[in-house]
Amino acid sequence: MRGLRLLSIDIVRRSVDAREPLRPVGVPEEAAPLIVATDGFVARYQEALEAQRRFVADAAHEPRTPARRTSDPDG
Repeated sequence: MRGLRLLSIDIVRRSVDAREPLRPVGVPEEAAPLIVATDGFVARYQEALEAQRRFVADAAHEPRTPARRTSDPDG
């Protein structure tokens, strides 16, 4: 159980930007699939956040880009 306690402390102290996988040192063998699944989820979540950040950055840039005329200027 000490391994689970240490893992729990590691998760609580972890930065939201942390990209390294969890360290399952001393964790019961039965918990390994949960740790692997959690690492996978965190990686997918971080990818989604990064895609959202790129989208927001692109959208923020869009209004500063001159709009192209779609109608005839003489008309």
